[in-house]
Amino acid sequence: MTKRSLSVLTVLFIMLCAQYGFAQSNELLDALLGEERATLGNATYLVFLAAGVAVDDWSVDKVVEELRSRDWGYEKADAQTEVDLGSLSFLIMKTFDMKGGIMYSLFPGRRYAAREFEYLGFVPGFAGPGRILTGQEVTHILGRALDYLGEREVTR
Repeated sequence: MTKRSLSVLTVLFIMLCAQYGFAQSNELLDALLGEERATLGNATYLVFLAAGVAVDDWSVDKVVEELRSRDWGYEKADAQTEVDLGSLSFLIMKTFDMKGGIMYSLFPGRRYAAREFEYLGFVPGFAGPGRILTGQEVTHILGRALDYLGEREVTR
């Protein structure tokens, strides 16, 4: 892990803990960082927590239920589903109401969300939308997206 990746993870962790407390978010971050193949439940929990959609005492199942309730194409989402780059990119773009380039604007979805994240430099390594991510990659990509968004107001 590079120094930049480690610093992004540290900033993300401190930001989450300062805003929501240490209990469950600490356990979640530890679990996610240990995943060789990140799961949708843990990744969504972290994204929703960072956006203020979820609160620290929500369960992973409640977070996935919230994800299913949104009209984003995750109606059949399962907490244990492996997260690919396209799904994570699209989830972050929808959660933070990020605008994309022309292709994403015309065809909003996982493929062009992944391409947008590649263009913005959020993705370490190969940026194919179907690439399964590790927990460390999820936190890295989310950290880069949060850094990019800065203090921007989030639409929930």
